[in-house]
Amino acid sequence: MSAIVRPKPAAAKIGVGPTKFDEDYVDHGGDDPEDRFVPGTNKTVKRLRPTPLGKRAVGFFDDEIDTLIEALRALRDATPRAPRAPVVPAEFHPSRHRKGQKQSGRLSPAAR
Repeated sequence: MSAIVRPKPAAAKIGVGPTKFDEDYVDHGGDDPEDRFVPGTNKTVKRLRPTPLGKRAVGFFDDEIDTLIEALRALRDATPRAPRAPVVPAEFHPSRHRKGQKQSGRLSPAAR
C-alpha cells in the first residue's frame, strides 16, 4: 500500500527544495506534451502528478516518487561519466608557491 506524501517531504525525498520540486518535478497539466517530462532527461522521466487532498492541499503517492527516483538513477547510470575538471589550475598548485621563492619575475608573498 502506498502512502500520500505532502509537497515539502516529497521534495526532501528527491533532494531538492520546494521551488525546484514544483518547477521541475510536478506535472501541472499543461497542453504542451514536453511539459510532462522532467527537464534534462530527454523525455524519458515523467513528472509527478499531484493528488488533490482538499481545496488547495495536494499530495503525491510515495511509490510514484520512488519510481521517479529510480528512473533518474537509471538515466544517470546510462549516461557516460564526464571527467571532473580540477578546481585549481595546475600552475597555481600550492606546492609550487613556497615562501621565499621567486616566481616568474614577481616577488613571492614573503618577499613583498
